Amino acid sequence: LAEKVMPPKGYVSRLKARIGDRFQILKDISLNFQHREMDAATYCEVALDILEDDTEVFFQLVEILPDIALQEDVRAHCIVTGLLPQNSRADTSSNDSRPVIPSGDNAQHHRPSSSAEDDGVAPAPDRYVGEVNHSIEPLDTSQPYLPTDVSAGVGCPVDDGGEAHQLAQCPICLDQPSSVRCEPCGHHLCKSCLQIWRHTCKTQPQHDAGAAWGDRHQVRVTSKKSHAPTPCPFCRSAVKAYTNIKPETELVLKAPTHARPSIPSTHEPAAPGAANADRRTTQLSCASRAPPPPQTSGPAPCIVWFRQDMRIADNEALYHACNKGVPVIPVFILAPDEEEGDWPMGGASRYWLHHSLKCLDASLKSQYNSRIVFRRPLPGMGSVDELMAVIRESGAQSVFYNRVYEPWRIKRDQQVEATLVAAGVQVRSFNSLLLYEPWDAKPDDSDDSCWNSGFGSVRFFLRGCEPLGAPKQPLGKPTRIIAPSYMPMSTGLQALQLADLPRKHGRTIDWAAGIRSTWEFGEAGAARALDEFVEEGLDKFDDRSKQGAGSDGTGRPPSERFRADKRNTARISPYMHFGEMSPRQVYHRVAEKHSHNKRSINTFLRRLAWRDLAYWALWRFPYTPVRSLRPQYESQRWDLGWSSKDDPVAALQVKKRRWDYFMQASKDPRLRAWQRGETGYPLVDAAMQEMWITGYMTNYMRHITAGFLIEYLNIDWRHGELWYHDTLVDADVPIQAMMWQNGGHSGMDQWNFVMHPVFAAKACDPDGDYVRKWLPMLKGLPREYIHCPWEAPATLLAAAGVTLGRNYPKRIIVDLEAARRNSLAAVVEMREKIGAKYVTCRATCIDT
Repeated sequence: LAEKVMPPKGYVSRLKARIGDRFQILKDISLNFQHREMDAATYCEVALDILEDDTEVFFQLVEILPDIALQEDVRAHCIVTGLLPQNSRADTSSNDSRPVIPSGDNAQHHRPSSSAEDDGVAPAPDRYVGEVNHSIEPLDTSQPYLPTDVSAGVGCPVDDGGEAHQLAQCPICLDQPSSVRCEPCGHHLCKSCLQIWRHTCKTQPQHDAGAAWGDRHQVRVTSKKSHAPTPCPFCRSAVKAYTNIKPETELVLKAPTHARPSIPSTHEPAAPGAANADRRTTQLSCASRAPPPPQTSGPAPCIVWFRQDMRIADNEALYHACNKGVPVIPVFILAPDEEEGDWPMGGASRYWLHHSLKCLDASLKSQYNSRIVFRRPLPGMGSVDELMAVIRESGAQSVFYNRVYEPWRIKRDQQVEATLVAAGVQVRSFNSLLLYEPWDAKPDDSDDSCWNSGFGSVRFFLRGCEPLGAPKQPLGKPTRIIAPSYMPMSTGLQALQLADLPRKHGRTIDWAAGIRSTWEFGEAGAARALDEFVEEGLDKFDDRSKQGAGSDGTGRPPSERFRADKRNTARISPYMHFGEMSPRQVYHRVAEKHSHNKRSINTFLRRLAWRDLAYWALWRFPYTPVRSLRPQYESQRWDLGWSSKDDPVAALQVKKRRWDYFMQASKDPRLRAWQRGETGYPLVDAAMQEMWITGYMTNYMRHITAGFLIEYLNIDWRHGELWYHDTLVDADVPIQAMMWQNGGHSGMDQWNFVMHPVFAAKACDPDGDYVRKWLPMLKGLPREYIHCPWEAPATLLAAAGVTLGRNYPKRIIVDLEAARRNSLAAVVEMREKIGAKYVTCRATCIDT
């Protein structure tokens, strides 16, 4: 190993002070490069772009890379591109380290300096030249770099020369007409690209209050921090103002007299800055100015847009795209929160998605020599903008994707499809997430099915699915994925910041360690989890032969799947949520199992129908995640209610202090005790600890903890739904909404049972093994007192090392029966007053 080169003292601080917010971008792409998620050419281009082509600082960064091989890769690339002479190393002490005009073989990948101060020359846009005519003369650097074929669109001001004119188009996006002109240089662009440029420069418009954008002729643009003039996006000269171009005025352009000689190339040169806009050059998007796509005579690529289908097998969109016989480009776009309705991903889900994408990308590389193009839209942009950018870069003419079913995402997909079709792009979508799509299943198609099938029950839903027949067999893996001749630029997985962990006092707070140690991510982990359940847990799933454990308080004999201390349930819900396995794979794997216990098989398959029912319910009643399905329950009295201040979007943006602070209402001490697993009831606390550490707990434990919050603490169910959404790795908005609505009595299938936190504990954890695992401070207590330590003698507590109120909390509720009567009274009050008008038949039902 070579001796590590240390940077000059204070180097990092000076660099951070110099480039400001771009320091984080530089850090992210450096990590991508070190993780081999970015090649040397991309790293050089992005880093130099961030550093404004300051090669002195760039080579200092290269010297401190921890991997010598990476340093050599960068140096080799710099020699090829002319940043370094042959057989030389960077001289970081020299001030004359600017890129030089290469000649001969070194001219293939040249980055001209973007410094506006060097010899008074306007900065040149980046360019990638495929084939170079080495016989051309060296470039005249005394004139701006303006290729002849696009110079008419650069927005040069008109003079009195009377030469040929043409209507202007924005030279950045090559899509919208130019509507804003830089003063005094005269370069022009559209307002959308101006917004991107402002964000990149961290600027804000300064204008008179009350003046509308369309009515204002001049908008002064100054730096937010230094109040220095914002540079022109083309020539980097200071901009005094941006002048609006009136719609009725045609902007005519004149080609400059000095233009760069034409270079024969297999690549069509793009307008200056066009790649910059298409690839959304910002902190979390693709920051590199990628080369334009090559002009080939082969078939146009097909984009496969991955969302909740992180698998290769039984992936309808991927399978049919590969069967077209054209190149396939896998794309993942991290949708902005605005496209996720009121429920953007929580912290645990984001962490799982990071590793799911990592596994899928690795599988594509190892099995098909393909990879995922990762993108993230700018603020104010959306998934459709990134899709269109990838289409422009790759020349793709078709987009395939698997459907998602939340109402806000359906609306987004409809808008995306309309935009793509209008652009002449073929769009096809498939079902890969559910057994039966919501619009195909018609459980409420008749009054008879609604009234006589138990509205909202699984039987009610299955009757609506009977005409559709059994789910079809799953598809296999594609035999081949044809690689495109040009792969669009990718930000890299790390730049999506899905798995970023908070830091405190210089140390990383690794709240996800338990998630990593508990789960095997990816398609392979999903297959192993399903095999384990089918071979070892399926026969016990609904086995009620062992009734010696006691009752759980519901009056029903306990089932083996309710055991908290045994792995008798299928722990596959995270894999199904992220699409690492399909419901069809699960259905046929279980249905084809030869078992003597057909009851367990049928009971488990009904759980898959229950999952589809949840998606149908959200599609049918889109407001259910935040509003009671039965409107009278909005007036129910809660000890801690839900108000307009309780905003899920704002709450889910709190990522650095997820445990200490979640939302404003969580300052309530009882809700915080429930969230932290400090209620004083061991089974409830153990389950909440398991969920926080591993991101998961079984369905029965979810019933117990949810029931404790609603029935005993009398806290609005939406607080629990929000906490589950942030801490569960399988947080599924449709399922959570239906479960919490039912638990809060306001859903389709009102639950009329309450699980006692002590009686249920003795039924599902008779020996206390589950509690001892997640609450080690109680491991010394015998089974008689493990679920009720407050009843243990003081001498026994002392011998077990338990001190109530110190190393284990005292109960936040002492009289469970009184607490239960309080919550029940709140329901009765609502039904007798506001809810009375909703009762249709007092003789046969309580309310509808």
